[in-house]
Amino acid sequence: MRRLSRASARLLFWVAVAAFAMLAPGWSVSAQEKQAGLIVVHGDGRQSFVIVQFDGESIPAVELLARSGLVVTELNFGALGMAVCDIDGTGCDVATCRKRVCQGSKPDDPFWQLFIPTHDGEWQSAPLGISSQSLADGAVGALIWTGADPTIPAYTMEEVASKAGAIGADGVALTRYGASGEVHAPSDPDESGIPVGGLAAVGMAAAFAVALIVRRQMGSR
Repeated sequence: MRRLSRASARLLFWVAVAAFAMLAPGWSVSAQEKQAGLIVVHGDGRQSFVIVQFDGESIPAVELLARSGLVVTELNFGALGMAVCDIDGTGCDVATCRKRVCQGSKPDDPFWQLFIPTHDGEWQSAPLGISSQSLADGAVGALIWTGADPTIPAYTMEEVASKAGAIGADGVALTRYGASGEVHAPSDPDESGIPVGGLAAVGMAAAFAVALIVRRQMGSR
């Protein structure tokens, strides 16, 4: 059996490097680089961390939530915008949401509120709600089921990304945590964290490299 030429060995080396880079955690087939983060805090202690990649200068908070992979029920109030009624089982039905956006009669009764961190590392309520808020690259928002001020820290983008996990082929990372901090298993049957598109790209690159090497070996005989 002939030994590989230096050119062939070099080609195989760079194919292996490319494959490793593609399959590394956080790799995505998406060419988008801008991203925003979202934290969802339930009243029972559950939390979800989301990263969404996007094009443009910013992403509307409504779109970020819609792409998050969370199970969301919303209500359109026309000129007043959208209201979040339920996220992953926390909230109320549409009929109740239509009356008071899920909030009870007491001022401290909880409902879904959007918060944005300030420069001082504190949370401030989005005054016009989720429909009027957009997040720029690197920004983080929090949807919290509360009727009072938030008690969670203002997470940085890096902290949200570390908790959200690897970004998939759809440009989204989502990890749900239980009240005790345990990770909830993803509902997606592909739990490997490696996008299917990434596997296909690696396979095609490897097949092309092998075919090219075989052709060169055949031609050198």
